[in-house]
Amino acid sequence: MSKFVVDGSITRRSQVIQTDKTKDMISAMKNIIDPSVTPLGGQFGQRAIITIERSDKKGNYVFDNADYEFEFDVPFGYALEAKKAEIIIYNIPKSGVTISAGKSIEISAGYGDNINRIFLGTIKNAKTKRDDLDRITTIKAETNAIVNDVNMNQTYINKAKASYILKDLLKVTKKPIYYFSTTRDYTYADSETIDGSLISNIDRIAGICGAIVTYGSGIIVCPYTYFRKNNPKGTVSYLNGLLDYDEWSEEEKNGTFVDVMSGYNVTMLLNPQIHALSVFRVNTAETEKLIVYNDQKGYGTKLIALSGSHEYDGDKMITKVKGVV
Repeated sequence: MSKFVVDGSITRRSQVIQTDKTKDMISAMKNIIDPSVTPLGGQFGQRAIITIERSDKKGNYVFDNADYEFEFDVPFGYALEAKKAEIIIYNIPKSGVTISAGKSIEISAGYGDNINRIFLGTIKNAKTKRDDLDRITTIKAETNAIVNDVNMNQTYINKAKASYILKDLLKVTKKPIYYFSTTRDYTYADSETIDGSLISNIDRIAGICGAIVTYGSGIIVCPYTYFRKNNPKGTVSYLNGLLDYDEWSEEEKNGTFVDVMSGYNVTMLLNPQIHALSVFRVNTAETEKLIVYNDQKGYGTKLIALSGSHEYDGDKMITKVKGVV
């Protein structure tokens, strides 16, 4: 089969033999409910596009899942460190295509013409190997770092407050502080030494202050509960994409404090609207009548997405979320 590049876009059907798999999770959505009631409803015609910057600076390579077999695992989270993604593309042409470290890569996914970017970063490594008839290219990529992590070695004398140390560490990032609010403070009776990763120490001291640190228009320091005031992105249920869920509860030790958190691990059909610290509802009812009733009344557990991933295995596109109540 021929292969060619037109206006930076690559068109070539994969040689991988595709089986006619029954998409149980898609067929489970045939009972569509009114999207005005549940914004997450009616997700059909899954589509994904990978756009990679060309090494010759003549535009981009564009891989569409209509023409290429590929997979991806794209994590998300609120923390300041870079997020690492893995992308696998099958049977890229041997000639005319060069994927190089240091070039940008973007992944968009969704349904039909409604697709959204779920990853933007830089290629760190790309390797191609042959497996029988297939050429498999594995790409490791990372989001651009919000904060340059550096090694710290600094001691604060006794009676220093954790909030003071946190603000002092944030100065090192050279990023503006957009919002700063903590739920508690701690006074060190002895000196406190900050040693090692700047980002890790920022997270540690923020935990002692009962807060998390993330980035929006600047550095944001607040308890995760701050995001509960945001309007939910919608309600996910078994009628419109909920695949699985389980409850979780954990204790987190932050200095002398012990914080108890709980929520749900939720697996749903891919939803690009879900990202770190976004708010959504999960309706775990299993009967159609109760599901629709709950959705219409706005019932369902309200969750804040702490972390998760958007995943595509070449067949199913899903979103996994660790949500906290």
